[in-house]
Amino acid sequence: MMPLSLMLLSVCFLATTGTFLIIKPEKLAAYDRKRYQARSKFLQNWPGSNMVMKSWYPLYLRIHGVVCWLFAFVFIYAIVIRLSK
Repeated sequence: MMPLSLMLLSVCFLATTGTFLIIKPEKLAAYDRKRYQARSKFLQNWPGSNMVMKSWYPLYLRIHGVVCWLFAFVFIYAIVIRLSK
């Protein structure tokens, strides 16, 4: 079983990451697109690497933000169960 402090740190990290992904997906997508354009053509030719240029990429980031929050809630539930024993 994970130590309690590590679980709390994980919850904080997941909640913060999820919040940024849900609230600011356009800003994160613009940052990713700028980094994608600055990379070499070799890296741009990797399969799936042009995903950041798709119009649905901000929605993809929001979905990952929700997944981060779900994992945070799972960890919170595990902490509550562990403390109640």
